[in-house]
Amino acid sequence: WCHVTRKRHAVSMAQREAAVSARERAVEQREQAIQTIEDAARATTSLNASKDEDLREANEMLVIASVSAQVMAQNAELATAKMTYLAEHDPLTGLPNRSLLRDRLTQALVCAQRYGRRGALMFLDLDDFKQINDSLGHFVGDALLQSTAQRLQRNVRGSDTVGRQGGDEFVVLLSEIGAPN
Repeated sequence: WCHVTRKRHAVSMAQREAAVSARERAVEQREQAIQTIEDAARATTSLNASKDEDLREANEMLVIASVSAQVMAQNAELATAKMTYLAEHDPLTGLPNRSLLRDRLTQALVCAQRYGRRGALMFLDLDDFKQINDSLGHFVGDALLQSTAQRLQRNVRGSDTVGRQGGDEFVVLLSEIGAPN
């Protein structure tokens, strides 16, 4: 089980590193575009008014550089969003991880106190999961974890949170419930 956890952690780290690398490339591309814009601006100001062709070419370069800068900025935003997602979600199930779950629990507690409402927190653990992994393999174990995650999500409201703590442990946060019967 530790091997699977390390493997998942390594995959998660590799995904995060890839996202960081993509963001760094986007920043470099943006800096190149800014340099191109500056070069085009210098070329534009230094042109003689009688050289209409040169002016048109400099304007084209400026437009191209502006479009390139916009595309690179969008790529950087996408890389940032991907990094944020990877930092807050379990790579196997896509469920919120401990970090995001802790944030949502804090928010639910604040709302419950402010509005006098109740919530519930359930911890779920799959019995004998190690035996499934050992006897049927990690592929089957991963499929079971993914299936469990989907089933839990289908059976809670959109305002509730299903998270994976790690291994075979899940947490369900019901943000608003009625009084106990």
